[in-house]
Amino acid sequence: MRQLDTEMMILKGPLKNTEGIRQLVDQIVLTVGVDEQTRAGVFEHLDFDLHRYYLTQKHQFSRLQIKSIARQILKALSNTHKQDIVHTDLKPENIVFSQLASSTASEILVKIIDFGVASQRDEDRCRIITNPYWRSPESWVGIP
Repeated sequence: MRQLDTEMMILKGPLKNTEGIRQLVDQIVLTVGVDEQTRAGVFEHLDFDLHRYYLTQKHQFSRLQIKSIARQILKALSNTHKQDIVHTDLKPENIVFSQLASSTASEILVKIIDFGVASQRDEDRCRIITNPYWRSPESWVGIP
C-alpha cells in the first residue's frame, strides 16, 4: 500500500499533467468493515509495455519509431527531474505506449509508469534502484 500512496502523491502533485507520464484519472476508496479502507488508482489506458511488445510482436520498430520513442522517454525523464523526482525503477515494463489511432504507423505515444518507489532527488532511498538487471553502472558504485 505504501507504493500506491507514493505513486498517488507524486501523480496528484508534482507530476500532475506532466507530458510523458501516465496520469492518475481517479482514486477509489472502499470502506471494508468498520475501520479498514482499501484504495485503488484508476489510470489512463495505454496498449503495451515495451517488454511485452518485444516478446509478442513479430516486427521490429523502424529507426524513425526508435528515435521517437527515445526522444519521448528522455523528455518524460527530463520533466520528472525538473520536479526533483527520480523514478528509480525504469525498465521496459515501466515504459508503455499506444499507437495514435488517427496517425501513421510511425507515430507512437510513449509514457512512463509506476512511480511507486520514486523519490525526491535528495532522499537517501533515491540511490536504491529496485531492479539490479536495469541498474546503471554509476548506481552500482554509489555515484548519484
